[in-house]
Amino acid sequence: WTSEHPNLAENEYFCMRAAHHAGLQVPALALSNSGQFLVVERFDLQEQGYLGFEDFCVLSGQTATQKYKGSYENITRRIRDFVSTENVHPALESFFKALALSCALQNGDAHLKNFGVLYQHAESHVHLAPIYDLVTTTVYQPGDILALTLGGTKRWPNAKTLIAFARSHCEMSDARARIALAEVAHGLQMARQEMAEHMAHTSSFAEMGQMMLKQWDQGMATSLPS
Repeated sequence: WTSEHPNLAENEYFCMRAAHHAGLQVPALALSNSGQFLVVERFDLQEQGYLGFEDFCVLSGQTATQKYKGSYENITRRIRDFVSTENVHPALESFFKALALSCALQNGDAHLKNFGVLYQHAESHVHLAPIYDLVTTTVYQPGDILALTLGGTKRWPNAKTLIAFARSHCEMSDARARIALAEVAHGLQMARQEMAEHMAHTSSFAEMGQMMLKQWDQGMATSLPS
C-alpha cells in the first residue's frame, strides 16, 4: 500500500479471484486481516526444491527495462517455441483467457515479465506458469492502455478483435474463444460478489471497490461479448 496506490493488495486479491473463478491456474493466495498485505504461495517451489522459471522478457531476448516492448502475438510465438508440444494448446488457451481477463479488468500492466513458463529441469516438460500480478491499473492511472501491442495498437480491444486473435494466434475456433470469454465474464461476476461483501464490511475499501467495479463494467462492455 502506498499513497499513490491505495488498497493495492485488495485490488490484486480480487483481480486474482476473478482469474481463479474464470478457471485459470493461479497461486494459492490470501488477503491479510488488515487488507494491507497479499500473501501468495510460491508456485516455483516444491518439496524437492525450486522449479525452473523464465518470463517472456527473457524468452524474447530482452532486458527487464524492455518489458513493455513487444506484442501479445509475439508471446504466442514464444509459447510455441518454448512450451512442450503436448502443452502448447492448453498454454495458448490459458494465455488467451489471461489476456482477455486483463482487458476486462483494465489491467494495463500485463507486460512481458508478467507471463512465464515453468519446468523441473533442463530436459523436463515445460508448461505455462500460473497467472500472477493482476491489478486494475486504471483506478490509479486513468486512461491507462495495454502494456503490449495487440494488432499493432495498445488500445483496449473489443470482443471481435480478441476472437480474431484467438483464431489467428491461439489455435482456437471462434466458438471456443466465445466460451473462454464467457468463462472470463463468469470469473468477473463471481469476484464482484466477493468484492461487494468485502466492501460491506470494510469501509476503507468502499471507495476503491466502487472505482474498481466501474472500471470492470467498462472493461467488460468493451472487451467481452454482450
